[in-house]
Amino acid sequence: CRDFVRLFLNSPRAELSPDDRPDYELCGQQLAQKRFYSSGRVLLLEFHSELTRPLQNPSHVLVYAGFKGGFYFERADQYQTSGTRVDGSTCDYEFLSSSAHKSGQFYSPAYPQNYQPGMTCNYHFRALAGERVRIDFEAIDLGGAENRSACLNGGSSSGSSDQDRLTVADSERDDASGSLYFSFSSYCRFDSKVQTVSQEAYFRVKFVSNADSVIGQGFSARYGFVARHKLQATRPLDRDVLSANGILPNKVIEHTIEFRSSQSKQGVFSSVNYSESKGYPRLAKFTYRFIGRPGEMAHIRFIDFRLDGPVTGSCSSDQGDRVLVYYSSSALGNPNAVFCGTQYSESVYSTGPHLTLVFHTDDRLTLGERGFNGNYYFTERVDKHELDTPKDQGMVATDSKQVTLGCSANREIRSDETSSGVLHSPNYPDGYQQLHCSWTFLGRANKTERVVLEIQELDVESRTTDISTALECTSKDQVTITKYIEMQMSGGKVDAVDKPFCEVRSSRPVRIMSTRIPKLKLSFYTEKASKVRRGLRFKYSFVQDFGILGEHKMQNQSLGCHFEFHSNRASSGNFSSPNYPYAYPEQLTCTYIFRARPHEITRIEFTNFDTETSRRACIPDESDFVTADDCSRPIGLASSQNVLCGRPERGKAFVYKFQATCVRVVFVSNDRYNSPGFLGVYYFDRLSNPALNRRMHVDRLTNLAYLQTTFDELIVFIF
Repeated sequence: CRDFVRLFLNSPRAELSPDDRPDYELCGQQLAQKRFYSSGRVLLLEFHSELTRPLQNPSHVLVYAGFKGGFYFERADQYQTSGTRVDGSTCDYEFLSSSAHKSGQFYSPAYPQNYQPGMTCNYHFRALAGERVRIDFEAIDLGGAENRSACLNGGSSSGSSDQDRLTVADSERDDASGSLYFSFSSYCRFDSKVQTVSQEAYFRVKFVSNADSVIGQGFSARYGFVARHKLQATRPLDRDVLSANGILPNKVIEHTIEFRSSQSKQGVFSSVNYSESKGYPRLAKFTYRFIGRPGEMAHIRFIDFRLDGPVTGSCSSDQGDRVLVYYSSSALGNPNAVFCGTQYSESVYSTGPHLTLVFHTDDRLTLGERGFNGNYYFTERVDKHELDTPKDQGMVATDSKQVTLGCSANREIRSDETSSGVLHSPNYPDGYQQLHCSWTFLGRANKTERVVLEIQELDVESRTTDISTALECTSKDQVTITKYIEMQMSGGKVDAVDKPFCEVRSSRPVRIMSTRIPKLKLSFYTEKASKVRRGLRFKYSFVQDFGILGEHKMQNQSLGCHFEFHSNRASSGNFSSPNYPYAYPEQLTCTYIFRARPHEITRIEFTNFDTETSRRACIPDESDFVTADDCSRPIGLASSQNVLCGRPERGKAFVYKFQATCVRVVFVSNDRYNSPGFLGVYYFDRLSNPALNRRMHVDRLTNLAYLQTTFDELIVFIF
């Protein structure tokens, strides 16, 4: 590389000598690593570029984008391992439970920097009698580009000696005398909690890095000594030792569970150890058989389904965690359907009286593997398009109580009666009858109150090519939301504008906010009954803050959609258009005031920006737009260069910079159409501040920039 960036992470002083060697040299476009930590109080960055014939010369210079990064300071003592180092070792630790010591943290060597090759570290956890050891891995990075197929079982048919490895076992020895609870290797990377709990009072965590150059940040973990009755132990992996360097799977757990119509017409089922945190057993095969009577069909409905995602991208060809569906009493031949990851059908119906599920699990443990749970039913076999209307009207939930409602008349819900609630169609989620329900939501007529409706699920008999709108619907089963817009071009006439929906999946809800007329109406119409589809579920709320994001926002409700962000409260934060990330309402003007301190620059970056516009130019009467200016300038006189609308060019972002103590950003939407809006990040950057004990120096001759702090901190640089 002729142009490159060098990083010096272990320098004791904020200066370099000719003999200093960089820890990293970065160039090109694809970085294997983007986050770097110093080992002490100094991190140095050196940038080199040059004119080199024939690639570049003074008359023909290729301009590259360069780099952009961020930095922050962290306390170094937060990465100290809590245990006692074993005498004579470099990275072996012992953790003993006592009345005064029940929890702590531990890390791989040099964490949060990358570990070194050729290391073997053992962490011994010894609980008191009647206790278990709980290990929570909060982050794992064992080097190499993430590759699930390589991560699985060490990723090598020749064993695991060519991989860095992290294991948890209940024996101090590496032979088969103990059980293995947890095993990961190179090419694995996780950034949230993975938990394992001991059967008895001892755990050993072993970390091995081989001699190659494939290294990573390592791991961050917490431990606790907990009374046995408070935690259920993790089921150990069924493993045999294949070599002194690695442990590979040997046996697969097999179990069959039957549900018979002769014993119960309905019930619940779930994966073993279904839980938010523990996950299901690994290396297992569970068969669920639903045995109906002649003339019946089996119906299962998943309430939750979360397995490990497919390695190959396709459930049907993947050999990882998966559920095979057979429309028979046995698992013979090709399955009728295959589910994995979060790819599944909420409802499954057999073609005959029987249904079989086969749940295969692999040896890999990844984050979020909850498993599944659901309900099963045995019903008389009928054609799903010719089902009878249910006799009862079902229940509709509002707030936290259940009330019986018919759907023949419109129901009004006012903000002076309730602030929010969840409603659903009768019999949801077990079908619906032929009906026409409607609800009208009325807010207070003031400057701030808006009505918000969020369709969380709409599952009806429909034929559509779009999952969120009914523009392509050919069925009459649908939901219509009506909003009321005061049309400026029609002398203030109020138009009722309908927006239909024929399908909304729970993974992609729809949220609509009212205009300055605080009124929305939702109508649900079905042409005939269905026991196959789930029906409608939606949430309503009356909001005062216009759904604008921002942890540090301060609203002036007397002015309506008017928010302020002060530097003395936070040096940076987020803000957004109303109702973000859903479409903002029509006929709205929102003002955002950013108040900086003296010697600060206000910088605003829009990470997402999409407003309605009919032309490339931001014409106020024909576009929804954003303006920004110094607060001292009259509103409406912003420079045309400060008016934004539409979308930025691909790969670019809209940015404002002002050297002023007060910056005013104004968002205006007209009465025509709307779009998702924007999400912005604001920063109050200091021009100079000698009072701080952190300084940034720039040497113009060598393009060397370095950061120094006088506290006991680490410096983090992120590209």
